[in-house]
Amino acid sequence: MRTSKAGSLHDDAEAMKHWHAHGRVEVLAFVESTEQGLSDEVVQKRLKILGPNAFTEVKTESLFIKLFKQLKSPLVFVLVIAAVITLLLEEYIDAGVISFALLIAVAVGLVQEGKASRAFKKLADSQEHIAYVIRGGKKFQVPSRELVVGDIIELQSGMQVPADLRLLSQKNLSINESALTGEWLAVDKQVEPLVIGTEFAEQTNMAWMGTFVADGRGVGVVVATGDTTAVGVLAAGLTGVEEEKTPLQHEMADISNVMLYIIMALVVAIFSIGLWQGQPFEEMLLMAIAIAVASVPEGLPAAVTIILAVGMEALLKRGGLVRNLLAAETLGSTTFVLTDKTGTLTQGKMALTGVIVNGEERHDNETWRDDVQLYDLLNIALCASDAFFDEKADAVRGDPVEAAILAVAKDFSITPEQGSYRSYRKDFLPFTSEQRFAAGLARHHETNLLCINGAPQHLLRHSDRYRDRDGIKQLTGDVRQRFVDQIEHETSMGRRLIAVAFKDVAYDDIPDDGNGVLEQVVFAGVLVFTDPVRDGVAEAIAGVQSAGARVLLITGDNPATARSIAEKVGIVTDNKQVIVGKELPGYSDQEIEALIDQGVSVFARVLPKQKMRIAQLLQRRGEIVAMTGDGINDAPALRKANIGVAIGSGTEVAKESSDLVLVNDTFATIYAAIEEGRRIISNLRKIVGYLLSTSLSEVVLIGAALITGAPAPISAAQILWANVIEEGFMSVAFAFEKGEKDAMQRKPQDIHEEGILSKDMMWFMAFAITILSGLSLALYFYLRSLGIPFEELRSAMFLSIAMDSLFMAFAFRSLSTPIWKIPLRTNLFFVFSFIVSAGMLAIVLSVPLFQRFLDYTPLPLFDIVLVVGVSVLSLFTIEFGKYLFFERRN
Repeated sequence: MRTSKAGSLHDDAEAMKHWHAHGRVEVLAFVESTEQGLSDEVVQKRLKILGPNAFTEVKTESLFIKLFKQLKSPLVFVLVIAAVITLLLEEYIDAGVISFALLIAVAVGLVQEGKASRAFKKLADSQEHIAYVIRGGKKFQVPSRELVVGDIIELQSGMQVPADLRLLSQKNLSINESALTGEWLAVDKQVEPLVIGTEFAEQTNMAWMGTFVADGRGVGVVVATGDTTAVGVLAAGLTGVEEEKTPLQHEMADISNVMLYIIMALVVAIFSIGLWQGQPFEEMLLMAIAIAVASVPEGLPAAVTIILAVGMEALLKRGGLVRNLLAAETLGSTTFVLTDKTGTLTQGKMALTGVIVNGEERHDNETWRDDVQLYDLLNIALCASDAFFDEKADAVRGDPVEAAILAVAKDFSITPEQGSYRSYRKDFLPFTSEQRFAAGLARHHETNLLCINGAPQHLLRHSDRYRDRDGIKQLTGDVRQRFVDQIEHETSMGRRLIAVAFKDVAYDDIPDDGNGVLEQVVFAGVLVFTDPVRDGVAEAIAGVQSAGARVLLITGDNPATARSIAEKVGIVTDNKQVIVGKELPGYSDQEIEALIDQGVSVFARVLPKQKMRIAQLLQRRGEIVAMTGDGINDAPALRKANIGVAIGSGTEVAKESSDLVLVNDTFATIYAAIEEGRRIISNLRKIVGYLLSTSLSEVVLIGAALITGAPAPISAAQILWANVIEEGFMSVAFAFEKGEKDAMQRKPQDIHEEGILSKDMMWFMAFAITILSGLSLALYFYLRSLGIPFEELRSAMFLSIAMDSLFMAFAFRSLSTPIWKIPLRTNLFFVFSFIVSAGMLAIVLSVPLFQRFLDYTPLPLFDIVLVVGVSVLSLFTIEFGKYLFFERRN
């Protein structure tokens, strides 16, 4: 390779503008490649020189910027003001403790955001794109980041273009370039050179990285990778764009702002009451600070991010890649799941278990290998498929059915490389759901042979002849009916059928629109595949349905097959009616809704646009719809659904249009997604409820004491220690809770309508605040009545609120389960947090330096026993509240 020349291609932006003006021979010569592709040695050299096909990572924010963002929080801002005022009042110990607590709060926020960022990066890294590359004359599937200038790339419908390409050949190729140009209509491509200076959007012989193949096929050579691609240059100018917040994050920001207003109102009220009672100005100012500090739930600002990050990472381990934060919030609210069949409910690993030839069924016959008719059937089927064997990965790539055809054909020594119709193939028309067939055109003696794979009933309807052992014969009504009967029998058993047909033609190119392809074809037979139901799917569907979500099977497959699979996995119960796609135009939306309400759960032979219609009519009546899809035609429906779910083995277009990707394709991941969604919301509510309940109970305690003319029970420094040190670690631990035991037996609730603080949660919080503050006040006034020194009294109250913070965390771990039934082993991070928090409290109680900072006086045994007793009483009273508001109702 001429290093200087290749290097200049990456460095010279002007060179990029002229690829469109050169012919294929010139371009290949310039990048030192051929149509057979590069050798592995050349690829490795170019990777070392030019680097991977990836964008340079955006520099992470500096520590100063991250620190500034933490200080922008309204709640943290309160602490900053408190620290400044205490410093001006020369209350250096209080100022020091507030500053220390502020430092801890910010540090915890930075650590939590760091964890969240690492989790989100892990999610992003999981979204690896692939490319089909020809190297050394052989086809491989490789990660797109391993591409180099000069690689020969094959493009197929539904793929993302993996690098900037100069097209070398194309067949009905059109590419959606809206990501670059904003034009939503797909651009038809061609390969001829264009004049120098052709506008970017009109360079129709180029394919740009990050765009999507809307239709057809093509081959191109890589001319730019990574930062030097058109989208790479564009991305470099967008590094400062901030991500949009989700509704939950907005709601958390609103809660923080509301808390700020509440704090301001309380501070003004308490300060005014104190001055009205004749209290010294400076003392009341310190008290106002104490009130403000008590009101601040310091762990709240980072709650949403860490909860979402942990939940999304947990779902990734269960096979679900969340691409959209909004979906993580919505997953648990799902009321309808519209699922496909192949690969989602079934394994998607086809095995040839039978054939239909001469109108007869044959299964697992040992004489297959000696059957010339079956040999020809597989030879034709292979020509009309596009699966290939990836030698590097030792795997078959492509559509599951086509991969199965290739695997069986190989057993018959029929390979794509030599001696087969496929090896002489001149043109190929891929399968689409509208046309319902794929076709390959092979050179065959003096004419060309058109090979066709497609839906059995569809091909049979267009056939006028068939082939049996004795040759090609007229397809009479009796023979046709015999084929129909056998096809219906096989489909009723839940098997996947692909019909094979052929004819001699004079043309050298298959019509791009498929017109005339099926006219007067010869019906060769049917390949029968078995696609077993995935393990655990029936249980997953039962779980989703018990969670209050209906499951509808909407597939392009045969009605009998769809019904059979639906019955096996538990989608169909009493109403076994199947609605066929061709019937849907005759139904109004209201009639379709009525059918669904009557129990119809299976729709067969459905087109993507009909699938979207069903999703939209459900959404219009308030349902939260999750819908699966894998093809390019599914993309609009996936975008329209509340939660678009793409199959991991599906097209790049489907994945980019989705909110959730099923990495392992199985429906069980949808169950996991709903479960994780409910866990995310549940844990978020626990954190908010816990922090607000403990913080506001402290405010009530101080406010009530002051109103009665009594001195403040606790100082600002003591409050901060309880809130930041004791509660800070405990609140983070809620992110790792396993979720409520009955979460999947409850009806779905739309979190965006109900809000983080549901009515039940707000009533329970009011109950908890009343109990905690009420018992604390009783303890305070009782100890005052005993005439103990004020330092000892305040120390006892500090111990009381610190222990309440620790004990309440145990109660809030689950709102539907009593504390004695919640195993500690299910959240070891919680145990660790409790040990750390309890240890920090022990330090205050025993180390003189910390005792001095927090004005803590060692307590006699009577006070300690009394405080512990009140805290335990508070805990069990709160447990009774859980029973009243949650456990009894559930």
